[in-house]
Amino acid sequence: MNIEHTYLERSILYSLEPKNVQTPYVESLTSYVVKLANKHSVYVSTLITEYIAPLLGKEFLLNSVKKGGNRFYDGARTLNGISQSAVSFLEIIERLTLVPDLKHLTLTQVKKIIPDRGLLNKTLSWCPRCLKEQLEENKHDSLTLPLIWSLNPVKVCSIHKINLECKCSTCHNLIPILHRRSVNGFCPYCRSFLGYNKINKGISLKNLWIAIAIEEYIKVIQTLTISSFSQEQLTRNLNKIIELYTEGNVEAFSKFVSIPKTTIWEWRKGKVLPPLGQIANLCYQLNIPITSIYFDKDLCVSNRVQFSNNESRRKVQRKQSFQYDKAKEYLENYLNTIPEEYISMSKLAIKIGFNKRVLYQHFPELCREVASKYKRSIEERKTQRQQSLIKKIDDIVLEASQEGKYPGKKDIERILGIQGVFREQKIKEHYQYLKERFLEG
Repeated sequence: MNIEHTYLERSILYSLEPKNVQTPYVESLTSYVVKLANKHSVYVSTLITEYIAPLLGKEFLLNSVKKGGNRFYDGARTLNGISQSAVSFLEIIERLTLVPDLKHLTLTQVKKIIPDRGLLNKTLSWCPRCLKEQLEENKHDSLTLPLIWSLNPVKVCSIHKINLECKCSTCHNLIPILHRRSVNGFCPYCRSFLGYNKINKGISLKNLWIAIAIEEYIKVIQTLTISSFSQEQLTRNLNKIIELYTEGNVEAFSKFVSIPKTTIWEWRKGKVLPPLGQIANLCYQLNIPITSIYFDKDLCVSNRVQFSNNESRRKVQRKQSFQYDKAKEYLENYLNTIPEEYISMSKLAIKIGFNKRVLYQHFPELCREVASKYKRSIEERKTQRQQSLIKKIDDIVLEASQEGKYPGKKDIERILGIQGVFREQKIKEHYQYLKERFLEG
C-alpha cells in the first residue's frame, strides 16, 4: 500500500472539474457553485449557509443567509466579475474543493484593465438551444452556464445566431444569477426547463460581431499570465489608434466613433478604464479584434480616416455632423433587440451620440416607438418588482409557517432588508390574504 497516497489531503466538497476551460464557453463560477450543490444533493442555500458563508468571515452576511435574507443572493452577480467579493469567494471554493485555478471561471484576472461598470448582467441570460443540446447530450450530468452569458455586452449566441433569453418562457420572470434553489437550466420559481425558446427575433450583425469578439477575448485571457494585463499597454494602443485614424485629433475621433470627447480624453490619459462594452463598440466600428486593443504590442490597423493637405479637419467634421444611415441603424437595432433595460429617448440619444431633437426630426416614428417602449417597460418593471416581492414574502411565510409561526410585517421587512414594503396596496393585500389563510389552516 502507498502510505503517502493514503494520507493525501482530502477536500471538504467534491473536487468537480469545471467545464470548457480554455474555451470561449468556460463555465461561470456561479454555475459551478450550483453544480456543486446539485452533486451533493442539497439546495444552493444549504451549501452557502453551511459551508461557504462561515468562511467569508462576515457576520452580517452569515446572519442574513441563516435568517432567509437576500443580501448575499442579491449581490451574487458580482461573483463572476472582478470585485474583491469574487476573489474572496473564489478562494473559498478552491479551498473547499481543492480544485486550483478556478479564477478562469470569473474575470478577476483582468481587473487591472476592465472596470466593473456595465460589465455584468443583473439577471440570468441564456441560449435555450444550447441548454437543450446540453440536456440531450448529458442526460446524467448537470447543465453548464458559460461565463460569457453573464456579460452585459453579449446579447446573442454566436453558435445558433439567436438572441439570448432573459425571462422564463413559462412564468415570464427574470431569473437571479444565484437563487436559494437554483438548478442550472431550470427556472427556480416554476421549475420549468429554460431550453424551450419562444419565437426569436432576428439578431443584429453588430451584436453577433461583438459576441464573437468577446468569445475570443474570453479564450485568450485564460492563456495569459497576470503580467499580460497592463493598463499602460491598453492606453498606448488607444493613443496609437487615435493617431492612426484621425492624426491625433480627439474631437474628430470622438465624432467618428460616436463617443464623447471628454471620455476619449480620459481614456487617452489613462485616468479612466474603458468599460468592456464601449471597447467592444469601438472595435466593431474600427473592425479591430478586442484582443488586439488590449494585448498587441505592435498594433496594426487599417481603414484610416485620411485628411488631405488641402482639406481642413473642421471641414471633415462638418461633413460627419449628422450621419443619417448610422443614426437609423442605431435606432432600428435598439428596437429590434431586447435590451437588459429599456431607456428613455433622451438617454438613448446621448448613448448613441446624436441630438434628440435632430433624431425626432428625421425619424419621428422610430423615436416615438422608443419612447413608448420605455413607458411600457416602467409599468412592467413595477409589476415584476411587485411579483418578485410577493414570491419572496411567500417563501418567508412558508418557512415560518412550517414552524407554526406567522411572521409580522416588520419581521418580513427585516429579512428582505427593505423598509416600507407594505405601503404598496398590492403587497399589503397579499400579506393580508396569506395571514387569513394561515389563521384558517
